[in-house]
Amino acid sequence: DKNPNYNYRLYTSFKKYKNEIKENFKDLPEVLVTFELLPKVILKSDFGRYLLVYLFGGAYGDIDTLCQKPIDDWYDNKADFDIGFLAGVEEDINEDNWKRRIPRRLQFTQWTFKSKKHHPILALLIANIIKITFKAQFDNKLRAWTHEYKTVNRKQSVPIMEWTGPGAFTDTIYEYLNMKIINENYPLIYSDLSNSIEQHAHVYGPGPDDENSANLLPVNWRAFTGMEHPVIVDDVAILPKRGFRAPVECGDIPYCYITHYFTGTWRKNNGN
Repeated sequence: DKNPNYNYRLYTSFKKYKNEIKENFKDLPEVLVTFELLPKVILKSDFGRYLLVYLFGGAYGDIDTLCQKPIDDWYDNKADFDIGFLAGVEEDINEDNWKRRIPRRLQFTQWTFKSKKHHPILALLIANIIKITFKAQFDNKLRAWTHEYKTVNRKQSVPIMEWTGPGAFTDTIYEYLNMKIINENYPLIYSDLSNSIEQHAHVYGPGPDDENSANLLPVNWRAFTGMEHPVIVDDVAILPKRGFRAPVECGDIPYCYITHYFTGTWRKNNGN
């Protein structure tokens, strides 16, 4: 209703969804093998959304999301920069016990994102998922794990969040942004100077001594924590948390585009 000039694709048949991927990626056997190896429908759903948006471009949204404002009014269509990839902050937990709640101190939404077709972030993400899947096959760990899967041995499986979910999605965005910063000297551009982590009395999170070496890179969670306005690197824009995790009543709140209802049906039916 809000986007009459856009084509809307809703997949209600897994067979049709699978066949479309097979037809469009028939010349890339590693993609098709990975799709078949993924042991849960939720993994195939994650992987497929990246494949199809990479192929066609456009905005993706989970079935339990509500579009609050027309896509033409989103930040990437109004900014003075050429934005090719738009994501938002999913969670920014400034607490000492953040590891108990989410895979990353600050992670990005993959229930909604927008991309031009053939964007290198999605190419890199697809390649990373292929690598994770092939390694899982080699290690005999082609089983998906999450807290709700009580019968799955975590040590003999791969966490869904790290495999195709927001952990993998977030890591790939950081990986890409750091390649741009380090290799091509792109600056971090804050669209508004009020972006600042200083609004927090104390900032919790992993530091240089943390086991994850990514925290030593120029672009890590600290570049986005506490942000109130978009941050841009090259043609990538990251929205503040309310962008794709908006309240039900947006009104005139800026950067307020998508409400997510967190129905989590994939968790309830064991990912099938």
